[in-house]
Amino acid sequence: MSGRPTGGTGSLFLIDANNFLFRAYHALPMLTAPDGTPVNAVHGYVRMVQAVRKEFAPQYMLAVFDAQGGTSWRRAIYPEYKANRPPPPDDLVPQIPLVREATAALSIPWLEDGDLEADDLIAAYAEHGVTHGLEVVVVSSDKDLMQLVRGADDVREGSVRLWDTMKNRRVGPEQVVEKFGVGPELLGDLLALSGDSSDNIPGVPGIGPKTATGLLQEYGGLEGILANTAKIKQKKRRERLETHADDARMSRKLVALRTTGYELPRPLEALLDKGPERDRMNEFFDPLGFKSTLAGSVGGGGRGGGTRRIAPRTLSETMSKLDGFELDKDSTQIIQGTEATVLDEFLAAAKQAGQLAFEIELSGEDPMRADPIGVALAIPNLAKPATLIRPPVYLPIAHRSLSDAGTVQWEVGALFERLGPLLRDPDLCKYTHAFKNQAVVMLRPDIGLSPAGVAADTMLASYTLDPARADHDLEGLAKDLCGRTVGGRESIVGKGKSQVGFDQVDVALAGPWAGERAGLVASLGPHLGAAIVAAGEQTVKLYQDIEVPLSEVLAKLERRGILLDVDELGRQASELGEQVQALRDNIEAEAGYAVDPNSPKQLGKLLFEDRGLPAKKKTKTGYSTDAQTLEELSLLDPIVKHILEFRSLTKLKGTYLDTLPTLINPDTGRLHTHFHQAVAATGRLSSSEPNLQNIPIRTDQGRRIRRGFIAPEGMMLVTLDYSQIELRVLAHLSRDPNLTKAFKDGADVHRRTAAEVFEVSEAEVTDEQRRVAKAVNFGVIYGQSAFGLARQLGIPQGRAGKYIKAYFKKIPGVTHYMNALIDSAKDTGFAETILGRRRRIPELSRRTSTARAYGERIARNTPIQGSAADILKVAMVEVERLLADKPWARMLLTVHDELIFECEADRVDALVKLVKPAMEGAASLDVPLLVEGGAGRTWESAKG
Repeated sequence: MSGRPTGGTGSLFLIDANNFLFRAYHALPMLTAPDGTPVNAVHGYVRMVQAVRKEFAPQYMLAVFDAQGGTSWRRAIYPEYKANRPPPPDDLVPQIPLVREATAALSIPWLEDGDLEADDLIAAYAEHGVTHGLEVVVVSSDKDLMQLVRGADDVREGSVRLWDTMKNRRVGPEQVVEKFGVGPELLGDLLALSGDSSDNIPGVPGIGPKTATGLLQEYGGLEGILANTAKIKQKKRRERLETHADDARMSRKLVALRTTGYELPRPLEALLDKGPERDRMNEFFDPLGFKSTLAGSVGGGGRGGGTRRIAPRTLSETMSKLDGFELDKDSTQIIQGTEATVLDEFLAAAKQAGQLAFEIELSGEDPMRADPIGVALAIPNLAKPATLIRPPVYLPIAHRSLSDAGTVQWEVGALFERLGPLLRDPDLCKYTHAFKNQAVVMLRPDIGLSPAGVAADTMLASYTLDPARADHDLEGLAKDLCGRTVGGRESIVGKGKSQVGFDQVDVALAGPWAGERAGLVASLGPHLGAAIVAAGEQTVKLYQDIEVPLSEVLAKLERRGILLDVDELGRQASELGEQVQALRDNIEAEAGYAVDPNSPKQLGKLLFEDRGLPAKKKTKTGYSTDAQTLEELSLLDPIVKHILEFRSLTKLKGTYLDTLPTLINPDTGRLHTHFHQAVAATGRLSSSEPNLQNIPIRTDQGRRIRRGFIAPEGMMLVTLDYSQIELRVLAHLSRDPNLTKAFKDGADVHRRTAAEVFEVSEAEVTDEQRRVAKAVNFGVIYGQSAFGLARQLGIPQGRAGKYIKAYFKKIPGVTHYMNALIDSAKDTGFAETILGRRRRIPELSRRTSTARAYGERIARNTPIQGSAADILKVAMVEVERLLADKPWARMLLTVHDELIFECEADRVDALVKLVKPAMEGAASLDVPLLVEGGAGRTWESAKG
């Protein structure tokens, strides 16, 4: 079954408007119009409706509302129907009529009826659409409407499906069976038996959905069950069904969708979606301040074609500035440890506002080794986005420099105990910058706090909106979006030899600096949060469901760290030192004089002047001896191979074997890397101190380094690694039949590619041919040229070019897909992953051919690399959730497409059975995702 509706000509989209309205209200933080009217639900509703219109361009479209104060025919049957529903929240009430006006302003046909509920009207129009042979799509997540779905999976005309926009999930008959155990035709019977507390439908007491499913599967329907109660062995169940048979029959009437006995309020031709009228939109949305809605308006049309996507701009171009930004940097109030009442008053104001911005200042830049020195807090004023409800406050904890000797600082445990209830409250919207670093600190044993309800991390919001932006620091965001220049950390702690810890900065200086930052976060947080919503549903999901939860996962990984075998690393360092010295001796013996292979100047003289090798490049300081140059020269002179090996081993020794032991945290005895979530424009994670992503895996010595990563006594390291995930993503996106079939068959994809390219059977493929095919397979992803492939394989460039041409000829789907990617990126200005992460590619419009060629490589590899990265992130969030109550195992690291765990030795199989399906189910591709793994006392032995 296709994962998405077809849309276009021949489609009717029925929008469950109340479902949209309430989901939008609960999904978004409070937003207000310039006159103070709450509009968060209106804003979210409009974005969701526009997204459906833009994505599917339906021929016919109708939004259906429940009438306010309507008298449903169901209440005539059962006066208590929906009697227990609470009234809508006060700030939603004024938005309900606005949503109807917004629908009209978008020129979308809509209706409501005082006697009929929206579900009835949707059902009637769905039946009408089926009789006209249309593809009917009900845009809702309501289980009652799942009674409507029908049609074979491969049939569009006359089918009815539900489309859940929040989950990007299409619901057909198979999905109903998967969810409830019965098909749409019996779903009404199931609901009648189990009842529905939200609608106050009684059902049969003691009969839940699972029991109801079993009964329906056995007896075929509600009346079949009631006619056969004597056959039911369980006494209480039999008695309940007999006693409440009338309730069940009444409930069946209540859940039924009425499609007959009335005329449709509007004919089908009145539902043609003709698209919005600009003037009508301006008249309604301008007073509400909906600039992004006007900017992103799209034509409707039902012509079967999609609308042209608008090229994304930089973050500062996309977002309006916070005009009239007000923040007095000297207004921060410093609250001492003796002023608990003052702090409590501030926190009460935050709770009443439902918003809080916070920033924890640390003694150093490493959150694992630094101590919290102070906390800055601010309360956003959502009615006036550029202001705060009251000035920020600063709570000093451990400053060693106090301008007032009488200043009493807070004890760290007592302070966070006071802040804890608000920081843990999932209903209180929190705003911060670089949340992961703050979470690492709060997860310390002496604090033990795991915040919830992070509405916006300004760094991650910036990164999600514009991953191609050079940096996402608060200073840059303040300048671009607030027109305000603020000093970075160096402005207050100094730099170089004069740098001091934040604890040595006087409170009188530190407080206003930190308060200004908290105030910026308080102003930018809601602003960026609204921009995320304005960017569309996929961006919201990417941010809320992946990036923000992932930051919490990464914080936990950083705190856990991994154990090192220092003695093993020392042995390897000693052995490598001997090899390095031997290589140096060989180089000097070959040269005939002492030479330092690390000196470009000495190497330039040796290679280009004394030995007469051709100089490829020359810099201001002499000849270039970079790795690329030396690799090209290695075929001409054996001394160059010794130099390359010397450099490689020297780098391994210095970067890892000598350095890793020095990075062990003395408090934990473990190595704690730092993960970077907002750096790579493709969405990939990176790490530093140490950079574990760069540990070589192609050489024996590089792989041996993993022997130094070990499990504690009684435990094992477990590795689970996506197999060829980028190639599988390429197969899914390109739909190339050869590549797709290879993965579906479970074949050796490189061997099969070699068979295609070299026109031999798979059994006849040689190891060398497979090596070439593997290089070409992965080279395609990175846009590798014939020159690059030739250098990698050590073959002539002409032969490499022939291999690439043969590949694209034999794997035509990839050829077409790669060309389409470049064409699309040139048209739209961006590349996009499966999950909707968009990366600007300004290089495509540059004047120089080199820049444009680079842009084309980005256009080709971003959807593949970025999709693989997004899949890994989804998996990490889910895996951490699964292991939350499993003290016998924990995730420690992620390196490329691999997850590394620490697990009790006798529970390895249980861990693999739990985690492997979660990783393989992180995305639904046309080819299977495959995860391979192993276990051992060391990382090396776990990799096998």
